[in-house]
Amino acid sequence: MAKRTIFVVCFLVALAAGFAGGVAFSTWRYRDGGSLMGRELGLSPEQSEQMRQIWDRATQTRRRVHRESTDAIRSERIEAVRSLLGEAASAEYEAILAAEEAAREAAREQSSEIFSMAIDETMQILDEKQREKYMKFMEERRGWPKHDARHENGAPGESED
Repeated sequence: MAKRTIFVVCFLVALAAGFAGGVAFSTWRYRDGGSLMGRELGLSPEQSEQMRQIWDRATQTRRRVHRESTDAIRSERIEAVRSLLGEAASAEYEAILAAEEAAREAAREQSSEIFSMAIDETMQILDEKQREKYMKFMEERRGWPKHDARHENGAPGESED
């Protein structure tokens, strides 16, 4: 019972933190890419860049920590359920876990494909100079092109030939 309570509390805390962070960060940027806080504080370009670096680093760390903690919570839940089950039910539970993982992988692939299609469309509307800037931006801020090797050599359909 205590493990279940701890799990539920940890899950709710993680969920609330993710929601609060998403709400807070979504209101900090104008549609034109400028920073609401930067404008409100009257930051210089240098300060704006430093602020961006601070918050990019914090966002990446927050995501990593959140992922690690939710993975640990999930593992603890799985082990707790396994300890409650008999041999026959354990086999069924393992099948459920395998199906869940397959569904998660399918969702990841679908999400990745949607993102890749948006990159394709974006690259098609940009000229060569804009594509170079866009690729640099994506590499610096989003860890791309590791995300999608289709674009490592330029716009869709382009090659090094």
